[in-house]
Amino acid sequence: MKVSFFTLGCKVNTFETQYLREEFLKRGYEVVSGEKADIFLVNSCTVTHIADRKSRGIVRHLRRENPESVIILTGCMPQVNKSDALNLTEADIVVGNGEKDRLFDYLEQFLKNRERLFEVGDIFKVKSIAPMKCRSFDESFQRAYLKIEDGCDNFCAYCAIGFARGPVRSEGIEDIIKDADAFIERGYKELVLTGINLSRYGFDIGLRPYHAIKAVCQREGDFRVRLGSVEPNLMDMRDFDEMRGLKKLCPHFHLALQSGSDKTLRRMGRRYTTGEYMGFVEYIFKNFENPSITTDIIVGFPGETDEEFKETCSFVSSLPLLKANIFQYSPRSKTKAAGMKEQVTPQIKKERNQILSQLAEKRRREFLNLQIGKKARVLGERTGTGYTDNYISLCFDEKKPPVDKFSQCILEEITFDGMKAKLI
Repeated sequence: MKVSFFTLGCKVNTFETQYLREEFLKRGYEVVSGEKADIFLVNSCTVTHIADRKSRGIVRHLRRENPESVIILTGCMPQVNKSDALNLTEADIVVGNGEKDRLFDYLEQFLKNRERLFEVGDIFKVKSIAPMKCRSFDESFQRAYLKIEDGCDNFCAYCAIGFARGPVRSEGIEDIIKDADAFIERGYKELVLTGINLSRYGFDIGLRPYHAIKAVCQREGDFRVRLGSVEPNLMDMRDFDEMRGLKKLCPHFHLALQSGSDKTLRRMGRRYTTGEYMGFVEYIFKNFENPSITTDIIVGFPGETDEEFKETCSFVSSLPLLKANIFQYSPRSKTKAAGMKEQVTPQIKKERNQILSQLAEKRRREFLNLQIGKKARVLGERTGTGYTDNYISLCFDEKKPPVDKFSQCILEEITFDGMKAKLI
């Protein structure tokens, strides 16, 4: 039988889809791409209402085009919005995040009796990280994701992910090392450590993030390590002090900001100030070689005044940003912010998004302008492009970097999405 996958959302979802892909292959299924298969699996996201809508839309489209196929819906959307998923009858099997590792039992049951299954349990009863082991990614991936943590206990006022993923659960160091070694042996040159809240790694087992980061960076081999998103209030100076001497660690930090106004941050339930955030940025630029900062920012959070938005713009103007992902606030069920008064109008959200996006682009160009003439290491991609250690996307006019190998280059000029470079 043929199976096809549709994945929405974060790197953790990507990792879990690859785990399921590997398990299907072990069981004799043929993995295909596109919309002609016997089984379709939709691994959903619920970070915004648009993500929910996309998940529902994909399921309904697949059913229209493939009336006889088996359609499986899993991931964060059904975990948070159970009633919506229950009413999405186009999906034959609905599986929550806490049941993903038992998906094949449900599939076998469905194939026997063809009766719809809805298996979405209480995610807060899940006390350990699911035994999902992925040893390879499909040919479209040139880097490997290592899921080392699941769950989030921050419960920021705007975010439903805590309800989708449950309590913090961490992978043990020995298992992380085994996973890393397996990818290294397969020739992956970049390992990306990821989790739902990477900064909370180890808090449930008496460790800190740097324990996992050091364990992977100290493995033998020609590879580099990149971190997923980190939270400024959870990664403290102990973590950064332990990381700064690790030669395999990429000096690229996705440090989530969300707002440049302290008043807005407090309403969001973020546990840091703009001053503390700037302190981390300054520390990074003082202690890591040619680092970069990327971030996420929400505009139009409930109660965000014109003055607070101006504070965000002013703060962003002071940051040495490589990239900022700007999102318009989206009310999510179960969250505190969804019930807040003074919801910002869609038109104001759109206007603020445009203003801040233009400002972020200006900061990007200013950061990249300082990179012109510098030497950098690039990992060659199959497209003839590549990324530097500090996450600058590079293109090349003439000689292309060898695929899956590190090369030295000189950064020459800014492009619309990165820089043009020349191999040395």
